[in-house]
Amino acid sequence: MKRLLAIIMSALLLLSSCARAQSEPEPEQTENVMAGLFTTSGSSDSETSETTSPPVSDAAVTTSETTALTYDDVQAAYPEKTVLTWAVYPFFGLAESVRVTEVNAYLDSLGKDYAVFFTPALADSVQYWRTSLKEWGENIDLISGASLDNMMFYGFFSDISDYILDTDIGQELYSLMPENYWKACGDGDRVFAVGNPLDIVGMDYIFDYNEEIALKYNYDTEKSPLEQLDILEEIKSNENLAFVLPQHFESIVNFTNVRNLELPLYWDSEANEIKCIFDNREYLDRIRTVCELRAGGFETTGENIFAKVSREVLPDEDIEGYIRDIQTDGVTLKGLWYCSGITPISQTPDKAFDLLATVFTDPYLNNLLTYGIEGEDYNIVDGRADNTYNIWGEPAFANSLICLPSTSQPKDLPERLRNGIENAEPDDALAFRIDKRGFHDKLLEIANYVSDFSDEVTGDNFDETVQKYREKLFDAGLQEIIDDVNRQYAEWSGKQ
Repeated sequence: MKRLLAIIMSALLLLSSCARAQSEPEPEQTENVMAGLFTTSGSSDSETSETTSPPVSDAAVTTSETTALTYDDVQAAYPEKTVLTWAVYPFFGLAESVRVTEVNAYLDSLGKDYAVFFTPALADSVQYWRTSLKEWGENIDLISGASLDNMMFYGFFSDISDYILDTDIGQELYSLMPENYWKACGDGDRVFAVGNPLDIVGMDYIFDYNEEIALKYNYDTEKSPLEQLDILEEIKSNENLAFVLPQHFESIVNFTNVRNLELPLYWDSEANEIKCIFDNREYLDRIRTVCELRAGGFETTGENIFAKVSREVLPDEDIEGYIRDIQTDGVTLKGLWYCSGITPISQTPDKAFDLLATVFTDPYLNNLLTYGIEGEDYNIVDGRADNTYNIWGEPAFANSLICLPSTSQPKDLPERLRNGIENAEPDDALAFRIDKRGFHDKLLEIANYVSDFSDEVTGDNFDETVQKYREKLFDAGLQEIIDDVNRQYAEWSGKQ
């Protein structure tokens, strides 16, 4: 079985030995490498989303409030156990709001020989992660951070492939997730992190039209709104209805069914090349449509809605009373962004992995970390969680295959998500990871221009603004980055 699993993993997870050599130091070199950083197939018969309260350990800290507990508090409650430290997003007090008492009581009821303490990182960027690791030294066992590429190549995550293959909890995790999921979780030959399967599904820009009004005025939902401005004027005049339009245009993935690699870059699956965001005609056409509708006065900020933009992550999510302009052809898969992994400085990586895998396979624990305590932090409304807890619990901890959907998500999200990922046809580059260490700061600087473009572009100045910011990107060195990334891809693909 293990041999078969290893063969499956090798087939699913592709990348070159060159990338492996860059990102995985020999064991005896790990301490020096980290010091350098401091200074510079999915089974569908899984458990459902249980919310039943578990047994509470006598050793648990007595308070059930979200008062921030210290490491010493947790160690005092479980003096015979290893206390693992999990660094999480520094957003909106997430680490402080985790229900640590209840989490550890539940782990204790499962017979685990460890407890966990959550601590915030200083900020969610590479530089701050370096600072955080330096300050914490050997106390950090797990990290939840953004950008799998960065967390891998900068050495913040360890390879967890052996744990997945050689432990019972690892094989449970492996079998729970759809096969395509694992292509998004590592560098090709190895797995470095796990995260919400929902995070690997791309989005597509769709107009949902008021069906009654569209039929009444013979509005053709399959045509561009810009071809039917006379009808829109009539609807606006007679019905006082207009469009809810997006305010920001930075990411190509929000407007096309195309994989976004980094803010100014996208993957052209037909040419097998990385290109500039402003070279994508579909993206520019969608942005132009939004800008010209806004310039023509067809935007509403109120409740008088004729059409609204949906950024769908899964196809065929029909909304009652609305008719869709297009249907997505399956889903686009992308690498994990928000993800969790084990640090190379963990002194007990086996226990850290057991915790990580338990969080992503146990429905009760996943709901507890994602939403908190039912009846106190959230209520169940029509089979979904009305989340009043901490919105960052979802990207940090949720596994949407096993936890409750939120009220902003469809009730059948777990089934829809599994089917979408299993039936996807991922592009050849899904397992390709970009090593940004040679141009990371420059890329961040260049990405700011895309944000500036989003703020400046209008229907009146569209072509000039696109040209202006395209020149800014390339004057700032984008071509060198594109060449570097395409070189990396050519080396990787040549070894497949």
